This record gives sequence, structure tokens and C-alpha cells, in this order.
Amino acid sequence: MYLTLAVVQVLLTSLLAQVDWVTTAHSTTHSTISMEARVSQILNQESLLRLELERKIHALETQVESLQSTSQDDKRTIANLTAALSTRKEPSVAFLVHLSHNIPTHPGPVVFDSAYLNVGNAFNTHNGIFTAPVTGIYSFSLTLSGDNGDVHGYIKQNGHNTGYVFADDMGSNKYQRASLSITLHCNKADRVWFDCIDNGNQKIYGSVNTWFSGHLVHMDQ
Repeated sequence: MYLTLAVVQVLLTSLLAQVDWVTTAHSTTHSTISMEARVSQILNQESLLRLELERKIHALETQVESLQSTSQDDKRTIANLTAALSTRKEPSVAFLVHLSHNIPTHPGPVVFDSAYLNVGNAFNTHNGIFTAPVTGIYSFSLTLSGDNGDVHGYIKQNGHNTGYVFADDMGSNKYQRASLSITLHCNKADRVWFDCIDNGNQKIYGSVNTWFSGHLVHMDQ
């Protein structure tokens, strides 16, 4: 009976050992399979991340190329505008002239023979005529003084009356004064002057009492 139990114990021990080995082997195999699946999953994720990164890099490269192209276009536009502005730089045009002495009223341009200011040399003090150097908007002002009598006349543009000024005596027996301001559009080479109306033996009072001025407001585009 003792031997039988011993044999049974040996057999049982051997059987348990085999079960343990099978269990251990299965566990090892399962762990190996799980590790391989995990590694495969990580590799797949890495591959997807790499593709996404490459896509984003390509998109950024496209944006950079677009910005570089736009920058070049902007530089060309700025260069073209700068060149255009340099070729059409607006000149400075202004004059302030007066009579150095009294003159009798007579038809035709009044020759303002003394210039305080003549920027651009557009006013001719020898014939009293302003010649527009460029096409644009000009502003003109005139102060007229008469010596013991009525004096009047027109600011003319190319011979056409544009503005009228009248210094009325009003029986004061003293010199009279009147002023006029006018804005004109002048084409290049248009001429502007003050044309006095003959009024017998009346005189235009000179010195600083009668003066004519004008300037370029802005050149046409």
C-alpha cells in the first residue's frame, strides 16, 4: 500500500510538473505574441505620424513659396510705383508780384514788374503773364488799388474773362482797394494775367498796394 501511494505521488508530481511547463510555455508564447502586436501597433502609428508630418511640411513649403512669390510681386509693384512717382514729381510753382510804381489804366495785361516770389519762374515780369508749367488746379489772388478814381478789370485765362474785380471810388477822392481770389484748372502752357479796363485818366496805385499772386494747388494725375 505504501509503494502504491509513493508511485501515485511520483506520477502526480510528474504530471503537475508537465502542467506547469505547459502553462509557462503558453504564457511565454502569449507574451511574445502580445509584444509583437504592440511593436506592430507602434510601427503603424509611427508610419502614420511620419506621413502626417510630411504632409504638413509640404503644405508649409507651399505656403513659403507662395509668400516668396507674393513678396517678389510686392517688390515689383513698389518699384513700379516709385518709378512712376519719380517721373511725375509735382513741381513747386508759386509767385507773388506787384507794381513798382503807379501806372495809367489801359487795356491789355498789367505788367507786374517786381517779384517778391517766383518759384518755378512761371510768371514773366516783362509782360505780366503767368504760363502754367503743368496741367492742374491753380489758385490766383489779386488786390487792386486805384488812385483817385474807379479801377477795374478781369483775371483772364487764354484771353477769356474768369474773374472780375472793381475798386470803386465812391466819391472819397482817395485811393480805392478791392480783392479777388479765384481757382482755375489750367492745361500746360495756358496763360493767365490781369487785364485792366481803360478808365480814362485813372491810375493803378503801385508799390505794395496792388499785387498779384498764384500757386499750383495740385497737378492732374
